[in-house]
Amino acid sequence: MASITLDKSRPFGVVFPPEGAHFYQDGFYFTHGGDLVEDMLDDEATKKLKRREASAAAEKRRDEIYREELAKQGLDEGEISEAIAEQKATNAEVVEDPKAVDLVAWAKGQRKYVFGQVRKAFADQYGFAVADKRNGIEFLIDNGKIVEDDVAI
Repeated sequence: MASITLDKSRPFGVVFPPEGAHFYQDGFYFTHGGDLVEDMLDDEATKKLKRREASAAAEKRRDEIYREELAKQGLDEGEISEAIAEQKATNAEVVEDPKAVDLVAWAKGQRKYVFGQVRKAFADQYGFAVADKRNGIEFLIDNGKIVEDDVAI
């Protein structure tokens, strides 16, 4: 089973006392070094890990297919890399009204927005100046809008 690692840019918990794990994030336990503790996976965490691995494999394959198609069109490696970066950037939703940004769906990974719009939405909807993604997620958790296990960005 492939492993995931602790993402310290996102909210995580500290396990105390550290018996086999030092950190907890998204239903998974991690070592002090941030590696997954596979011995501590319960059935739900195992299913969640398999879903994440399948999603990552599908995304990787999609990128490979896109790269192959661009190469067939005669683009060189630099143009292909630029096209891929451009395509990924266009996956983020652009909205005109900050009130239209669904911050809960964003935190759950269900919607993607340009982060500047997320920042403006926090200011407009909550009067909160968010510094980064982690700060925004912490705000939503602290204010009962989401629970830590729902975070998927």
